[in-house]
Amino acid sequence: MTEFSEKCMSLATEVYSKCCSLDSVVQEDTLKCIIQSLSTPLGAKYSCSSDSTWKLAVQCLLKCVRSGLSVPKVKASTSSTDLWLALSKALSDFLFPKVPANESQSLAEFREDEKLDCLVVEMIRKDILPFSSELPKDFIASVLQILNRGSIHSQSPNAPVSGKVRHLFTQKCFETLLQFSFVNDENKAASVSQVAVQTLLTRCVTIISDYNKDIHLKQNVPSLSQVNEVVSAIQTMTTLISSLQKLSQDSVDHSIWERIISLYPHLVSCIHSKSDSVLVELEKALSSYTVLLNTPAYARK
Repeated sequence: MTEFSEKCMSLATEVYSKCCSLDSVVQEDTLKCIIQSLSTPLGAKYSCSSDSTWKLAVQCLLKCVRSGLSVPKVKASTSSTDLWLALSKALSDFLFPKVPANESQSLAEFREDEKLDCLVVEMIRKDILPFSSELPKDFIASVLQILNRGSIHSQSPNAPVSGKVRHLFTQKCFETLLQFSFVNDENKAASVSQVAVQTLLTRCVTIISDYNKDIHLKQNVPSLSQVNEVVSAIQTMTTLISSLQKLSQDSVDHSIWERIISLYPHLVSCIHSKSDSVLVELEKALSSYTVLLNTPAYARK
């Protein structure tokens, strides 16, 4: 039965990729139906009856989404909320499965599975976010939340402790967030910019705050991966401030500057770190805040 199901998935994907631009296919919300069907093995993932089934479902999803979103009429169907809800749910359920991989899974097998997760992130980066102005804002916001969750996944309380942590996946999510934080073309993806920056700031606050808690609790020695993540978060703050400063004042929402300023005390708390790499990046980040220091209005008179 598994072989039959997988054959049907493959055939449906091939047929859809060849006729996805037909009016009848678009009008019948065929892409939504395919995504909803694929969401079952995708959501099951490690609890699926066969590994080959959910792995094939990933490849089918990638091909169908890329084919479907290449059709202007599909991207223009912003009124079809079911399509975007289905896609968002399918992405989230697959990337963050409720059932973890079997403990007997080898590290090599784990890394191969991680590559599939990264392919999904790559699809988001290449086929979804560049066209954010043509897609529903709620859908884009949900996608950015998925990336944010992925960028801090290895530091979550439920993260694996066996050494099987999705470092590459975390890095891919983070880099995608960072890339689309600086999109400032109103005719392309301006809607991504503000949301992505806010999402990125949320990630930085979470990582830096968690690190500070651990260094203040002497029994909790930060792991090397945690040190690397806080270094990355601090570097991000430096890059954000530098990049946002280059933009025109009208293009950056006031709330973003307020959030950046509110993160300053968290950075200062990092001075208690015993990691040289953290302290080096911390000095750069704190120095970057100089551009935000202004003489009070009453003192200028």
